[in-house]
Amino acid sequence: MRRLALLPVLLATLFLGACDDLTAPGSRSLDGQWSARIDGEEVWVSLRDDRGDIRGSGDWGFDDVSVRGERIDSEVYLIFEFDDFNPIELEGEIVSREIDGRLYGSGLEGDRVRFRRD
Repeated sequence: MRRLALLPVLLATLFLGACDDLTAPGSRSLDGQWSARIDGEEVWVSLRDDRGDIRGSGDWGFDDVSVRGERIDSEVYLIFEFDDFNPIELEGEIVSREIDGRLYGSGLEGDRVRFRRD
């Protein structure tokens, strides 16, 4: 009898555990690979989301890039840093499994971008 009482709790735990990877308002993580095309260059980054503190790295065209920033609910703020160029900032919002935002810096003045989770 006791085993039957634990079954709903076990099923709820499994369901909620499967929801950890959602990328939507109220989600828990931006962990993973993200990509976009910006001014004809392929950009991909690997992000790690530690309770809203974002860190990562990747490639922006032929340049290596490091990423740092934060997530507050569905809003995302990232700074892309290069070895030989000025940083580029992204102000965006999580929409479904995408980060929809605008880029500022290094000649970009609010250019729209959409990063998609790979």
